[in-house]
Amino acid sequence: MSIVGKGSLIRKVYFPKAILPLATVLANLINFLFALIPLLFLVHIIGPGLNASILFLPMACLIFFVFVTGFSFFFACINVFFRDFSP
Repeated sequence: MSIVGKGSLIRKVYFPKAILPLATVLANLINFLFALIPLLFLVHIIGPGLNASILFLPMACLIFFVFVTGFSFFFACINVFFRDFSP
């Protein structure tokens, strides 16, 4: 809905249209990273503790970010032509 909802802005001012879905994904990534801080704190206190596998977390987050960004670009394009895909 990011492209369809901002249709009037897209027609008035020129800017790259890929920014709209990317902004949504980045906002949710920042929210995820802020939520990850208390989770890691609780895992350290309650759980068995942090081990060496925590070093793979940034790479997993990066792969997930690229995956979700690709899906958001795809569904943003599909939603422009077929409004049935909107949530």
